[in-house]
Amino acid sequence: MIKPSIYGLRMNFYVWKIPRVDEFLEAISKKYEVVVVTAGLEPYASLLLDILDPKGLISHRLYRDSCKQLGRGRFIKDLLKIGRDLKQVVIVDDNPKSYTFQPANAIPIKRS
Repeated sequence: MIKPSIYGLRMNFYVWKIPRVDEFLEAISKKYEVVVVTAGLEPYASLLLDILDPKGLISHRLYRDSCKQLGRGRFIKDLLKIGRDLKQVVIVDDNPKSYTFQPANAIPIKRS
């Protein structure tokens, strides 16, 4: 459980790591730079990523303030914000709207 303070309110979130995610992060971090871009608020997402990545294998973390807001509550992840050659960047996401700006870079996944 993580307990971030969001807008001055202490909230409780329960976290469950999928089996073998530690091994997955370990393997991909040996071959690729791993950057997380999330539309989540930093107080929540940073605590979650600390649990997901206790070894510090994720090299950079970008939060909601790095996304572009289009309309109320709709945040688009802009891969240009990570400052890398987009020919060598992929985004893995379960929400096609979140990668509207760079759909050719997307690997869509099903929401679990």
